[in-house]
Amino acid sequence: MPHSQHQLVAAIALGIAVLAGSGAVHAQAKASPEKKIYCWNEAGRKVCGDALPAEAANSERTEISARSGLRTGQVSRALSDSERSAAALAQEQARLLAEADAPISRRIGFFVLVILVATLLTGYTMAKSKRLSDFLDALSDDRLSSWQKLKALAIVWRRESD
Repeated sequence: MPHSQHQLVAAIALGIAVLAGSGAVHAQAKASPEKKIYCWNEAGRKVCGDALPAEAANSERTEISARSGLRTGQVSRALSDSERSAAALAQEQARLLAEADAPISRRIGFFVLVILVATLLTGYTMAKSKRLSDFLDALSDDRLSSWQKLKALAIVWRRESD
């Protein structure tokens, strides 16, 4: 190979190596997360550091970009058990109130379902009223044993032909 061809091949190889190296450096830079500075209160004074100690993990803190120095986030303190249950209750209440804005077809469907169940339960109670009355009498009778009261409950669901 002439000397100029060697130089050309060497230049191409060098160019490929440089491009491959810069791609690897760029990939490494992209893969590593941005460094952050964390600031939190400890015993009434503000403490900042590039690592968050375990005892400050549940504390309220501010996250600051180490590169720009600007605030990137705010993390609230961890909630206590009672605060978590109160928040869950408030969320459930908000969900129930949002049901008032449900489509009319959904609300009518629930209304019909509740009326149907209440009607069936009322009809069942009326059909068993004599036996339920006898059971309640047995339940309130102090002279009967627990076994006799349990037998009175079983009679409520016994078939009519028995």
